[in-house]
Amino acid sequence: MTHIKSLIQNQDGWKWSINPSIPACLQPLVSNLDHCRILMYQSVEGLPAEYVWKRISPTTLSIGNILMHVCGSEHQWIGNKLGGITLERDRDLEMSATRGKDVAELLHAWSIVQAQSIDVLSQFNESDLDRLFTEDRLTIPFVLHYCAQHLAFHAGQLVLLRKWFEPSFQLYKDHV
Repeated sequence: MTHIKSLIQNQDGWKWSINPSIPACLQPLVSNLDHCRILMYQSVEGLPAEYVWKRISPTTLSIGNILMHVCGSEHQWIGNKLGGITLERDRDLEMSATRGKDVAELLHAWSIVQAQSIDVLSQFNESDLDRLFTEDRLTIPFVLHYCAQHLAFHAGQLVLLRKWFEPSFQLYKDHV
């Protein structure tokens, strides 16, 4: 299970070790996904429960909404589009929920999707990279780049929301 406690620290900072079953040609893209996940996990680690479903305005998402959304999106793009796993997603609920699971439960659900993603990606090899793969004629690198950009966007939202609720929050505690 991928979780914040699975992070390892080296001289370059925090990272997940890349699963050796991921083809070498996909490891840079998976590393980019993992970097975004780390930022997201760090942003919600130790988050007080009262902030999980709190919105700063009627038109913004809560931290809980964002975590539900990235879980659903990763499942759709990697699990379903690349892996053919049946799509089970309610995007409208991801955006509209006003209460639900706590952070640990949301991260656990996401860790299951992440494990599925690793299983899917470990099935590919270098010759798959140029192949038009999905019914939408999307390549594996396109899907993985999209997923990383999507996670980076929502990682920024989580950092901002955490700082909004807790102005003393520091993402890079060790580097300040």
